[in-house]
Amino acid sequence: MEQKKDVTKRHIAESFKKLVVKDSFEKLTIKKITNEAGIIRPTFYNYYRDKYDVMEYLLQEEVLDGAIESYREGGLKEGLIYIVNRVLGEREYYQKVFLITGQNNFEDVFKERLMAYIQGYIFQNGKKMDWPDNPALKPYTVAKFETDCFIAYLRYWVFSSEDVSPEDVADGYIFLRREAIQK
Repeated sequence: MEQKKDVTKRHIAESFKKLVVKDSFEKLTIKKITNEAGIIRPTFYNYYRDKYDVMEYLLQEEVLDGAIESYREGGLKEGLIYIVNRVLGEREYYQKVFLITGQNNFEDVFKERLMAYIQGYIFQNGKKMDWPDNPALKPYTVAKFETDCFIAYLRYWVFSSEDVSPEDVADGYIFLRREAIQK
């Protein structure tokens, strides 16, 4: 039974994604999603609160969970490559959701979720790092800076017409973090 629920939830999310690419997030209604998915309205609400909840589900399931697993298995670069692969692999969808403005917009949700992971990493590994004695370098501040920088960099590539590999994008970000403006 649980597997059928997962399939239905995923089907609704895929229908949502298809409609966002086809039209826009702002014009998307629950009725359009349920029609596309071939379900009735109450079924939608068995899985999601609203269209923002579907967007958050896709971000978590398709991007962040896999990125964290890739990071754990292969390190920072592997986690970054995973994110870039997923986002650039569905560039049209991510271009549309990055344009959402107002409360619960995609970029803010992405930053909030990514920042939670980065803060967790800092708290877990911070004692192993050689932190300078500087009150401006609190874990929250560092996590916010890292998150804002990465999301801005990723957003640039989502809207760029340049054809670059996810590996090159990840290497570029790592270079920018470590060396680009040091001298």
